[in-house]
Amino acid sequence: MVNVGNKKEDAQVRNELNAIKAQINATNNPAELSRLAGLTRNLLSSTNNPQLIEQIKSTQSAIYSKEESAEQNVSSKRISENIEARQRLNEQQHTLEDLEIIREREINEKHARLQENHPKIMQNSSELIKRKQQRNENLRNVSAKIKEGRDVSMEEMHSCIPTEEELKKEHEQEQVIKTHQKQLTEELKEAQEEKEIYEKQKVQLAEEAEKQHKINAKLPLHELEKGQQKLAGIEARQTITESRLQTLNAQIKYKIKAKKEIDKDIEKHEKEATKAREYQKEIKEAVDKQRKKNPKKYDAAFDDFSTLLLNANKAAETGEITDGELRNKFLGKENQPKNPEEILQVNSSIQAQSTQKNISEKTTDTTLKEQITDIKKDLKNVLENQRLMLSKNNQTEVDKQLNLTNQQTKKNKGRFRY
Repeated sequence: MVNVGNKKEDAQVRNELNAIKAQINATNNPAELSRLAGLTRNLLSSTNNPQLIEQIKSTQSAIYSKEESAEQNVSSKRISENIEARQRLNEQQHTLEDLEIIREREINEKHARLQENHPKIMQNSSELIKRKQQRNENLRNVSAKIKEGRDVSMEEMHSCIPTEEELKKEHEQEQVIKTHQKQLTEELKEAQEEKEIYEKQKVQLAEEAEKQHKINAKLPLHELEKGQQKLAGIEARQTITESRLQTLNAQIKYKIKAKKEIDKDIEKHEKEATKAREYQKEIKEAVDKQRKKNPKKYDAAFDDFSTLLLNANKAAETGEITDGELRNKFLGKENQPKNPEEILQVNSSIQAQSTQKNISEKTTDTTLKEQITDIKKDLKNVLENQRLMLSKNNQTEVDKQLNLTNQQTKKNKGRFRY
């Protein structure tokens, strides 16, 4: 059958229709199906053949049905993807909140340790500064005396020289103070960075809340509840953020104050260290000058004194003590007994040797009776000196020794005849 006008031949219409059907079976893309639907509409207007018209309409129905199904699939896929994305976002939000809680706890724990340790460190620092100031005052007095050529006692020089134990302790204390200053600086910086994060978060949450208010105002009644829940979540986060900011502000205020205190103390430590070096230099120069006038007066002890001052300054910086033997000897700590019993043993030995020497030096003309009397007198003096040096706990033992000595003397009297 042949069509007239703009109509196509039936054979051509059948060919085009078959091509459309083949493409329908090959795709599930809504956009492609929509294009094929447009072709069938054009094809429908190009024929008057009732059979072909019926076939074209049937093909159109199939296209519309498949197109609707494809659109539903796409919509379902998008919904599913949105749900998954929302779930991931919620999980990320919960993870972020967990991390914020952990971070907040770490910062609060650090601050609690700071509040506990800072007063103790400042107390130790204050006591150390006072010791340095007193030692420098002693150095100033000694320096003035040497410059004027006046006598300087060993006690005055000793008051300027820290012991080996004092040097070690003071170096350790200074290291603690410097470490504390460093930690304070780091914690203050950390807290200020954390504050900036929460301030940005505060601004962001305020924008989100304002946006959600506007959205809720346009929502239909059946969707308003969800919108209100979302707004409540935002406002809850705003409350938490504001609370954290208040805590951080208080911590930062404390840290700034603590850092000013430790910085001020470290300046004082450095000032006293500078003074000590200056006095050490002054003393050395003064000794050299006075020695030219009076070499005997400014003997080797002043050289040792100057050396120990110089070494003390170095030890304060490095913690290394290289003059322990000289320091102990100068301060009279070398071979020094540690307790009353050792003192008793040392003095007894010295005095016993002295007594023996006195006996051997007595002339042969001295009678035996006089020798015995002198021996008794010497022994009694030894024991009396021992008694003075012993504590009350050792008093009984000394009395026993005295009784034994008296008994021995009586025996000697019985043995000798006058």
